[in-house]
Amino acid sequence: MNDSKTCFFQGTAVLFILTFFLSCQTKTKKTEIGSDSDVEIIQTQPVDHLLNTTESNTENPQEINSEKSEMKSSGKKIFIDEIGYFEATNDPYVFVGFKKGYNWKAIDTLKQYADSVIYEADIDSRIRYPMEKAREFLDLDLLDGITIFNTDNESQGVSHIKRIEFYTHTMGEEFICILETPNPLEGADFYGINGTDQFIGSLKSHTINDTNLKDSLRNSIKIKTRTEWGLEIKKIEPFNTSYAYYSFTDESEAKRSYLFEVNKDQITTMAEINQDYCIFGLTPVSLQFNGKPVFILFVGVPDSDVQWKTPAIYNGTKYEITNKRIIDLSQYKSDSNSFACDLTTLADVNDQIKNLNRIDIDKFLKTFSEDYINNVEYSEWSHELLFEVLYEYPEETIGLLNDSVYKHTVIYDQLKEPMDEIIDSKSIIERIKSLNIRNEPANTIINTLQNYHAKI
Repeated sequence: MNDSKTCFFQGTAVLFILTFFLSCQTKTKKTEIGSDSDVEIIQTQPVDHLLNTTESNTENPQEINSEKSEMKSSGKKIFIDEIGYFEATNDPYVFVGFKKGYNWKAIDTLKQYADSVIYEADIDSRIRYPMEKAREFLDLDLLDGITIFNTDNESQGVSHIKRIEFYTHTMGEEFICILETPNPLEGADFYGINGTDQFIGSLKSHTINDTNLKDSLRNSIKIKTRTEWGLEIKKIEPFNTSYAYYSFTDESEAKRSYLFEVNKDQITTMAEINQDYCIFGLTPVSLQFNGKPVFILFVGVPDSDVQWKTPAIYNGTKYEITNKRIIDLSQYKSDSNSFACDLTTLADVNDQIKNLNRIDIDKFLKTFSEDYINNVEYSEWSHELLFEVLYEYPEETIGLLNDSVYKHTVIYDQLKEPMDEIIDSKSIIERIKSLNIRNEPANTIINTLQNYHAKI
């Protein structure tokens, strides 16, 4: 027997009824399958009263690779979710929800199409589900092409759909998608991202055990607590900023959670949850949006088995707990135009050029707008400051430019005319190269500056 991790969505105490909305963890046991000749074929005669179809299962009981063009989604949607892992066979997986129009009531009918045993042990089993039926009934959007990371934010490569299974375990039953990776996974816990390749390559985090800071966080909300459920602070690089959550039950027995940003001595409340669930854990992922890190939060109902993981994304004002793993980024766009051509922001950057943080640089980059040509004072000043900021903070600036919220074309156009009398642009190239960052912003900046020098 081998322990394995399983992840499925649930929303009420009837754990498997809403398994395809929120994500929960538990431990189950598996046995390892033998050779292909040991696969047991299950004869089924499905009668589909709920879906009004009599199509029979004709596929062979073998692994079927996905057709990638049918699985990937276009547009501004991204996938963020925990990746489960069967340790016995090094099989990563994610749960699979239903297409629109189908729900948990159809599960008894749909599962009858499963045709061959993959694993079986005690009350746990995994049965292969035909890809033809999976495409018909199940939502496979953004499941092919997931980049998998471990919790040290080390990429494990891009995965592809290997097969679909119907998984029965101690906590319920669900459809899962087995993922195929280029190499065996390295690490203990994993998450996956799809819909973008603009990752933060240097993301690191560590827990801070600062009693005084924890007291300051408690005091900042000015609410008397009855029971504390958790308080954790994490320093996140390259943001050079700390984030914390604080969960408790107050004197009226209401459950509350707060998400804080701690920058120097300033504490800012970034999210407040007044629901039946609380935050129990916070993990930054290799993405940023609106200039701030994206998180996977571990949440749940205190003193119960109802627990799941959900992304939290910054909308320009506060963090929103999405409670869904496929996110439409257009719903979370901040109004970056609020900083467009803002001379006050330029003055602040100029005054603090040797002491800027990531928030300051984010605001500065958001001042760049197509309207700059109509504002001579802004145009000249921002042009000069861009080279100073790039020189002083190359890693932070390039990291932020991975985000889609900025006017990249406007910013890169400014680099076509270096201010060598103020900052030697060749030294900027050297600094960026020394960081060994290989992404689109770094390559574009280096190429733009090198093209300039090739012409003179």
